[in-house]
Amino acid sequence: MQTIYIALLAAPVGFFGSLLGVGGGTFLVPAMVLGLDVDPLSAIPISLTCTLMTALSGIINSPLNPGLIKRCLIFQPAALLGVGVFAPLTHVLEIRYLLIGFSIFMLAIVLVAQLKKANFSFADRGKNTFFLALATFIAGGCSGLFGVGG
Repeated sequence: MQTIYIALLAAPVGFFGSLLGVGGGTFLVPAMVLGLDVDPLSAIPISLTCTLMTALSGIINSPLNPGLIKRCLIFQPAALLGVGVFAPLTHVLEIRYLLIGFSIFMLAIVLVAQLKKANFSFADRGKNTFFLALATFIAGGCSGLFGVGG
């Protein structure tokens, strides 16, 4: 029955994830852990699988221009490295520390959204290749550690 509930969550999670431009796991992991009593270590790979499908659907429906595709391919190794470094920590950290880290991650998302709303610009850093690679590494790490999209 739990599988049916997770499947029913997928549509609204994909909708809100694409609407807000965040990984669907931002909604799916808390819904599974808090609402469906799914173990966090099981929720992470389920969420990553759903996020992968959502991302592929978004790419098909909104193709990137060639310049953006090139930039994505350049920074993809940093994201994969982040996943490789942080994902094994899910089996080392106690669940409560993993959930605390996820909570801090969620607060950071709210902070960034508020900074964007206040017209704070990240544009100067956006031209810095090192900053973009570091941000991509951290996004990959959060993806592997918490089961959320980059």
